[in-house]
Amino acid sequence: MATEAPDARSFKTWQDAFQYPIPTVRGMEKKLRNNLNENHDKLRTLVGGSYRDLLGTAQTIIDINDQMRDVEQLLADASRKSDSRVLDKVADQRAKLQQHHVTEEQDRLALASQLSTLKSSLAFISKLLRTNGSILLAAKLLIVARLLHKTLVSRSNAPAACSNLGSKLGLLRQKLLRHIDRRVARHDVGPAELVQVMSAFSLATSSVPSATFSHFLHLRSEAISKAVSGNVNDVQRIIERRIELFVGTLRLAKTVFPDLLAPSLRTLGAGPVLSDSSVTAIEDLNLDIHTRWFSDEDRNFIPWSRHDELKKSKAIQMTRTWSAGTLQSLVAQMSSDLSNESDFPRLAETRHAVLQMWLSSRRYAYGLSAREALSALRSPFVGRQKSLVEETVERLRNSLQFDVVQAINDWDKESEDNRTFSLWDHSMKEVSIQDGAAPFKREIVNRRHGRGVQIQSLISTYDTHAKSVQDIHVTLKNMRDAKWDDDYDDDSESSGSETGNDHDDNSVWQSLSRSDPEDLQTTLRERLQSAILGLQDGLTSHLQSNMPDCSSHDSPGIYLLRALRELRQRLPRLLLEIDPKTRQSLFCDDLADSLHLSLAQHIQASISESFQGTLNTSATGLFHIRALWDGTPQLPVQPSPATFRYLRTTNKEMERLGQDLWTSGAVTKVKELAAGSAVEAIERTATTMIDRARDMNHDARHVIEETGSGDDGNKAQTNGDQANDGPADGDQGNGGSADGDQGNEDSADGDQATQSSDEKDNVSPSSNEPKEARKNSITKDDTQQTHTDRLIQLHFDTLYLCHAFSPASNHFDKELEPPAALQPILERLASQTDSDEASKAKLRKNALEYWKKTYLLFGLLSSF
Repeated sequence: MATEAPDARSFKTWQDAFQYPIPTVRGMEKKLRNNLNENHDKLRTLVGGSYRDLLGTAQTIIDINDQMRDVEQLLADASRKSDSRVLDKVADQRAKLQQHHVTEEQDRLALASQLSTLKSSLAFISKLLRTNGSILLAAKLLIVARLLHKTLVSRSNAPAACSNLGSKLGLLRQKLLRHIDRRVARHDVGPAELVQVMSAFSLATSSVPSATFSHFLHLRSEAISKAVSGNVNDVQRIIERRIELFVGTLRLAKTVFPDLLAPSLRTLGAGPVLSDSSVTAIEDLNLDIHTRWFSDEDRNFIPWSRHDELKKSKAIQMTRTWSAGTLQSLVAQMSSDLSNESDFPRLAETRHAVLQMWLSSRRYAYGLSAREALSALRSPFVGRQKSLVEETVERLRNSLQFDVVQAINDWDKESEDNRTFSLWDHSMKEVSIQDGAAPFKREIVNRRHGRGVQIQSLISTYDTHAKSVQDIHVTLKNMRDAKWDDDYDDDSESSGSETGNDHDDNSVWQSLSRSDPEDLQTTLRERLQSAILGLQDGLTSHLQSNMPDCSSHDSPGIYLLRALRELRQRLPRLLLEIDPKTRQSLFCDDLADSLHLSLAQHIQASISESFQGTLNTSATGLFHIRALWDGTPQLPVQPSPATFRYLRTTNKEMERLGQDLWTSGAVTKVKELAAGSAVEAIERTATTMIDRARDMNHDARHVIEETGSGDDGNKAQTNGDQANDGPADGDQGNGGSADGDQGNEDSADGDQATQSSDEKDNVSPSSNEPKEARKNSITKDDTQQTHTDRLIQLHFDTLYLCHAFSPASNHFDKELEPPAALQPILERLASQTDSDEASKAKLRKNALEYWKKTYLLFGLLSSF
């Protein structure tokens, strides 16, 4: 513990302080210094206080001296001014001074009151506008604020705040006017509210009633043109809002101007604004305190409304002028609104709702002709509906043409999209049989009709756009069946001379439910017919000069045939659905005929040469004709193998290209070309046979003349007949067979056997070698009877072909009229065979019977 410092006052000399340790001495030093500082401060304070007291005493003495001087001066002045005139003058001046002070005080208080009221008025106006309060009260306060601001600005000592308050007053006036405009433009504004709002406008702008009415009509016109709904795409609601505003304006104009507005303005001009009960009731203004400080001009200000300026006749004339112009503008705006509507059924619903709304409220539309107004309101809908009809039909045409042309231009045989699959393809196993096997059944139909991906895409395109056309047709039917509720009553009818309305229920129904739908139906029918013709011309012009190839089942020509088939089935059906009375020619008939001809030419090009060759072989080779004969007398009962194979090959070639391709026109083209090819082949064969028979007869007569023996000739003839009859049993397997190939092979074998036998006869020895060689050169098959039999067989083949190449409806006619191409060759063959009528009738019967047995083998060829 540190040693306590000793008391310095106990030291006698300064050396006593250093008898202690150094820390003690230092602590004693520090203590002495602190005591010294404290004593120094005390002394300073004591001396300073004494000095101030001394100075105060001195100042008091000086003040007393000055006051004594003033008193002496005053006493001296009082003695000099003790004159009565001077005293009177002083009294007057004092009174004036006091009056000046009172005036300044009153002016200050008036300034404060006016400034306070102005600020309170502006604040209350802002509050009213912010809370959707009374517009009329806000207009009254605006007049008060304007008066006060004018008074304040006219002062010489106007406060600087007046400039800011004036700017605020101008902004509030503009805000009030905008608020008035919004209230007026509302579709649900009522007569009472409108009277207050238009009275407020008249007060705020100092407008006369006619100017107020004109402003009202102008605002409503703008509201009609700017009408929107919650959903900007809701065209129906937008147009209904426009109609509602238009009819509401006419109704308000009739009710308010001037019948309700004039009394309101007259009431406003009945007394000073500051005395109005609605103004004095505002506690925030404290008018009971501040009014006394206002100028008389402000307190007694009365608005001059000129309430009787607008007459009833003038209001009616202004309404009529406005309604006529606004109706035209409304129609133009409706047209603009409807230009964005692309759904025809929804457009029809909008039409019904809007026109029904007009019919229900048109009794208020005085000054307008009901019929003319209804016609004007109908016109935008009819115009847009016609445009939609044209656009829809044009899209149908353009889409179909684009799909067909694009598919042909971009054709790729290797593409999977261009392939068609058989019903018996393995991929059928992968088709789903869910949902009642609907996908499976759909796939069967598609494959049966050769509908690949490209054709299905075309059908999908057609179905999409045809659905739009059908929707239009159904909508037009609904328009014809629509009911219209017309609320136009007898009272309105009786006032028709005043308002210009000419009510006619039958006329309304005729216009809305008959004229418009029939007009649109006519447009739809004409446009659809035009579109079909346009599609036909477009495809024909694009493809006629560059006809697609039809050489294989996956060629573009085959696709085009299938596409035309689908369109030829659907487009006329669509047109008949639109108008059952319409008769339309076949779609792309010329183009389809060209494709059918190309298809038939391709088929004939591949088989006509082989038919000519096989027919020549059967006609000139060693072929036992009577193997195909039966009956008594023997006549052909089945065609030659060449003819049968010709029909089978034609049918197979048709199947190879696609079973779905063979419409009536295509089969007819194939039959025509096949008949022509058959005629050429039969003509050549018949000519060859007839010429050869003539040559053989000539040679036979020459040999008989040289030999001088008619018996040998008869024997040769007899042997020839026996040779013809002998192998008939060997070829019995071909008789009645549906396939002529086997019969042809058997006949050929028989001919070879006969030829071998003839060769043996030719090498036998003879006493007359040259004559025997010439005799034996006339073989058994080259006899006159053989050639006659072959001509008869050829005649039968031709009759059989007549059934094959005739229309399906005439296949089984006993008295069949042969095709024109086969008629000449039939007559020629009949004349060459020298057959009697019974034989000819038997031949025709046998051909018909065999055709009945075999026509199903040629399913495609015999289908039409």
